[in-house]
Formats: sequence, C-alpha cells, structure tokens
Amino acid sequence: MSESKKEIRRRMLTMRRKLMPSEAFDLSWLAQEKVMGLDAWQKAGEIVLYMNFRNEVLTDVLMGDALSQGKEVLLPRCRPDTPGVMDLVRVPHAGAVVTGKFGIPEPDPELCKQENASSPDLIVVPGVAFDRRGLRLGYGGGYYDRLLGGKDKARFAKSLLVGLCYDFQLVEFLPREEWDTAVAVVVTQEDVLWTST
Repeated sequence: MSESKKEIRRRMLTMRRKLMPSEAFDLSWLAQEKVMGLDAWQKAGEIVLYMNFRNEVLTDVLMGDALSQGKEVLLPRCRPDTPGVMDLVRVPHAGAVVTGKFGIPEPDPELCKQENASSPDLIVVPGVAFDRRGLRLGYGGGYYDRLLGGKDKARFAKSLLVGLCYDFQLVEFLPREEWDTAVAVVVTQEDVLWTST
C-alpha cells in the first residue's frame, strides 16, 4: 500500500529535522554546486530562488553566485492579505530580507518592489519531497502551486523549474493532483535528475 501525501510529508520532515547543522551545510554546498554546474544556470539572466527554512537545502551560495555574476534575483514574498499567494520580488543584495510570514525570510518591503511582469529563465523550487517524474510535495499550503500553475502560469512557460532537495527526499512516486506543477530537473547533493515530465 502506497503512502499518502500526509504520511510522506511527516516522514520527510522528521528526517530533515534530524540533520545536524554541519551536515545540512555540507550537503547543501554539494547540491548548490550541482545547480551552478547546469548550463541553464550559467546562461540565465533572471532567476528565482527561495530562502531556506526549517533545514531545507540552503541557497546562500546560489544567491552569492547569481549576484556576483550580475543576474537578476527574485525571491517569493507571501501576500499578507491573501493566504496561499506569493509574489516574486527583486532583491538588490543578499541582506535585503526580513523575517516574514511563518518565520520565513523574504524580501524587505522597504527595499524591494514586487515584480509582476518578470519571466525568469530559471526557478529554484524547494520541496518536502520530489519524485522521479518531477512531482513536488510541499508543506500543503499550495503557495508554489498557485504561483507556478495559477492564472499567471503563462509567464513561466519558458522558465526551467529546478527542484532542490537532499537525496533522501527523492522518492519513487508521489500522488498527483490536477493542480500539481512538475519540475524539469531535481538536484540533490548526489545527482542531477532530468525528469520524465
């Protein structure tokens, strides 16, 4: 009998919580190096990153590399008056973030303006788990599903979606819902997996 999304989420979050900070740092470094090795990363002029939270794979090296190369970097920011909705916001430097909703770091509203019209070349997406088809399991709030698959999904039609996770978060199969948006590649500290979706 296959696991439900709820069971997979619980199991993965437990495993992720057990990572020691030094282990998370080392594994994150390796995973970020693999992202930076992608041809699409090198060619991208505008990218979307996430700010790591609750022992997710870190993105600090990606942020530093992107900014040093002059790439435009956007981060998600939860819309305070609309649960489940995020906006993409351009950040001028790595320090332009504050603690936002749910304790997640996000762009400082005083320093960073919302970007509604951008069409990023590459989007790095966090997840609680990914499968080999590129399907993603998040926290269950639907934020990334609404961002990538909602009414504005046409603007991401040419964006390469990159799932970033630890190797143990890669599972054989996730249940699929009609609103799920799959990533094109899943990157872990061990591998770069181009998906079948």
